[in-house]
Amino acid sequence: MNKLKHYRKEKGLTQTQLGALLKTPISQGAVGHHETGARTPDVYVAAEYAAILGVSVEELFPAPEMTTAA
Repeated sequence: MNKLKHYRKEKGLTQTQLGALLKTPISQGAVGHHETGARTPDVYVAAEYAAILGVSVEELFPAPEMTTAA
């Protein structure tokens, strides 16, 4: 799960407000899908989220843990 919702709420933004701040605005529903992990934002949207929220993309959307087969 990503931390988008945590940082959005920390900044006092609604999903609608965050979506509207993007260069190409997106809907509240799209932000909600990104928060729950139902959809993954493209790299440009992820970078914009990070810039708006003042964190790194890696902090918002950490890479999955790599496991090795034994």
